Formats: sequence, structure tokens, C-alpha cells
Amino acid sequence: EEIAESVTAQLKSNINLNETEIFNIIQDIIMLVESNDIKALKDINSYEELNSDYEHIEVGLDLLDRMKSLQENNRMVESVMFIPDQCDYLISSSQSIMRKNQYGDLKWFNKACEQMQGVSGYFYGRREGETPIISYMYRLNRLTTSLKGVIVVNIYEERLKDHINYASKIVDSQGFLMEKDGTILVHQNRDLLFQNVKLPTYIQEIITQRKNEGNFSFESEGKRMLCVYAYSNSRNWIYGIVYPMDDMLESVNDIRLKQMILTVIIILCSGALSVIYALHFSKPMKQLMEKMREKNILVSSNGREGNEISYLIEAFENIESQEANLYHI
Repeated sequence: EEIAESVTAQLKSNINLNETEIFNIIQDIIMLVESNDIKALKDINSYEELNSDYEHIEVGLDLLDRMKSLQENNRMVESVMFIPDQCDYLISSSQSIMRKNQYGDLKWFNKACEQMQGVSGYFYGRREGETPIISYMYRLNRLTTSLKGVIVVNIYEERLKDHINYASKIVDSQGFLMEKDGTILVHQNRDLLFQNVKLPTYIQEIITQRKNEGNFSFESEGKRMLCVYAYSNSRNWIYGIVYPMDDMLESVNDIRLKQMILTVIIILCSGALSVIYALHFSKPMKQLMEKMREKNILVSSNGREGNEISYLIEAFENIESQEANLYHI
């Protein structure tokens, strides 16, 4: 339970880190949409018009520079694209300004546009070659500009996974990110990405539990595993991380062993210091007692031989009595 609570706290911290970076990207997009660089493209409807004179070319290059700056300022961003609706061109921070038919396959873009709803943006997972990419798509609307089109920010799936696993490198942890319906956006197993069928048992367990956060243990390939998950407050996402319990307990045992060794060292050092101090304080008293024995004065006032402590007590009492008599005189 203590391990699970600690991992949950770490996961929430990683979620905040990840959500902050995504929020910064969205803020940069909104600032780009509200800038004059986008609005200046309003009356440019074709690739020929964009290249017809220097002023139009400068408009396109200014927007391209802004998009490159957005990419460079965010480590998670792979590239930024602006795709106007009724135009035959697009602007990409990685491939400059070109015709749509020269860019490559945009079937994923058309499919994603069909699934987009609302004006808050849409995350769409896809593959670009062998590289998993999560594209954030923001549609321009009449609230922001009269120009129609979509801004696409391609985010590295690997960077999202690094954020989820942040500060968890001491064990073989596996972070994952999925939507509420179970569609996996980030996972160690690339075969599970961007689909919600043939899900691992622990992901099915998370979907059926329907809690804001939780943890449970399960077995995988004969190993005990701990799964911790939490919902994102700003998005319909579920963050999770899986730890091998044996590795976690091994770390705990290492800490426990170090604590035991440290405790033994402290006890030995304390004992040695106690002996040193005892010898230091008892040596003068022993010398005094030996001299008293030599003079045969270890006899109390009642005539019986007493021990050193009782003799010293009686001696101090006599001193106090004599001091009082002397003061009286």
C-alpha cells in the first residue's frame, strides 16, 4: 500500500508535467491563430497566388517562421502544419510551402477531420512510417479568424512516454496513456497503439473500474505487477504505469538492509562513545577512592565501612553542615 501510494503521487506529478507542456503547445497555437500571419492568408486561395508576387511570398514565409519557432520552443513537437480548407497548398515547418498533392498521403488527415467535434481541438494517433505520432488538430473558426483551415501539431509519442515514466528509471516501469474508451495513445508495446481491441487485462480492468484513480496488482508471465492509474482533469485521458513488484520490493529490501546496517553502526558508535565517556568520568573518582582506601578512611560516621558513593554523600552533607555553622559564627 505504501509503495502504491508513493507511485500514485509520482504519477500525478508526471501527469502535471505532461499536461503543462501540452497546455503550452495549445497556448502557442492560439497565439499563432490570433496573429496577423494567419489572417494575411485570407485572400490567397491557391499555390499560384501565393507565389505570384513578393508580398504573397513574404506572407507565407512569415507564417512558416512562426511555425518553426513553435516547433523549436517545444521539445515534444515533431512538426507543425497549416492546411487551409479550400486551397491546394499547405505550409509545414518540416517541409516548407508546397502543394497538397506533393506532401504525401493525407488520408489520415481527412479521416481525423471527420471525427473532429467542437472547437477545443482533437488528438489523433497515427503512424508516419514506423514512427508513432500523435497529432493535435485545431480547426480555425469564425471566433478567431475568417480563414478556414486546420493547424496540425505533430507530437512525438516517445516524448509523451518519457514524461509518464519520468523519475521512474530505477525499475523497469512501463507508462501508458489511453482515452476513456480504451484507445491506446502511448504504450511500450507498439502493436497496441491507436486501437482498443485485444487490450491487456490490466487495461480492461481500468476501464471496468471507472474510478478517477486507483491501483491493483496482477500477474504477467509469472511475475507480480503493480498497476497505478489516474484520470487527467483537463482531458478525457487515463494515465497509467506498470511496475514489476519484485523490482519494487527488491528496492525496498535494499533500503531496509541499508537502514539495518546504519542502525548497527549507530549502536556501535554510541556504545563506544558511552564507554569512552564513562572511563573519562570514572577515572578521577577511582583515583580518589584508591587514596581513601590507602588511608583507611572509608568508614562512615556510624563506624561501619561504606561504599564510595555513600561516603561521598556523607562527606558533602558534613561540608554543608560545617558551612552552615561557619556562616552562623
